[in-house]
Amino acid sequence: MRVAVRDLTTSRIGSASEFVSVPNLENKQLALSGILMTQESSVSPNLDLTARRFTSGMNVRFSAQIFNASLDPATQRPQVAVQPFLYRDGKRVLTGPSLSVDAGNQKDLQRLAVSSVMRLTADLEPGNYYLQLVATDLLSKQK
Repeated sequence: MRVAVRDLTTSRIGSASEFVSVPNLENKQLALSGILMTQESSVSPNLDLTARRFTSGMNVRFSAQIFNASLDPATQRPQVAVQPFLYRDGKRVLTGPSLSVDAGNQKDLQRLAVSSVMRLTADLEPGNYYLQLVATDLLSKQK
């Protein structure tokens, strides 16, 4: 994906590109959507949500969807665990608690919504960080 933007006020132009991998959901393998991240607290109307700036000590809510989880033959419910990891410069700096996806309130068991909060510890330095979610289908025979 490549994006170019022009600032109307200054007429400055900027561009960015990123490789985007889109999973094939027809192959029935476990897949994750993109991750949505927001502040857990109330958001100021003047806050630019596209900046994706979070400060240490802040609670960050993340959400994603899990596709194609296996269903237990007896209960017809999936059993999926999600583990969040935060990285900086290729090194893991924070591990969030493992989450068990609650299938009880899900409308579509092939598209499971997962959402949780990760507290950014006070010792995190300013910089670029990456959030990784690892989903494990506990019923799948495949890795």
